[in-house]
Amino acid sequence: MKVVLVARELAPLEAVAREINEAGGEAHAIEADVGDKRAVHAIAGAAAALIGPIDLLIHNASTLGPTPLPLLLDTECEDLERVLAVNLVGPFRLSKVVAGSMALRGRGTIVHLSSDAAVTPIRAGAPTASPRPRSITSRAPGPSSSKARTSTSTPSIQAR
Repeated sequence: MKVVLVARELAPLEAVAREINEAGGEAHAIEADVGDKRAVHAIAGAAAALIGPIDLLIHNASTLGPTPLPLLLDTECEDLERVLAVNLVGPFRLSKVVAGSMALRGRGTIVHLSSDAAVTPIRAGAPTASPRPRSITSRAPGPSSSKARTSTSTPSIQAR
């Protein structure tokens, strides 16, 4: 298996890549920030140059912002913007870049990982909508001519 590891800090990536390579795999490390909209094309291009077409993209980037988390009224808009860039918008952009190639090849999978921080309040007073979540629903849009479907699994990219 060939893998490309991408994160904001290179040293930990290189250590993991070294372990994979020593175990007989092929791993490469790229220092980049998925939250930087100018980086997503460079990430996808560098990964494809190193290992060929991307068949599996796993998003695991995350940030909570400043710690300890400030109260809602003390949260800077720029801090929230950064959290959204890393946790939501950046993975969306990278998925768009990679999904086109997957669709043309008729195969590929994109997986988004999350932590319990996405659904569990961190502490009382932190910027949450309620003391505890009532229900969590994931919706995956169906084809444009059908209703949306609820899904607990990640659908593969399908060529049209």
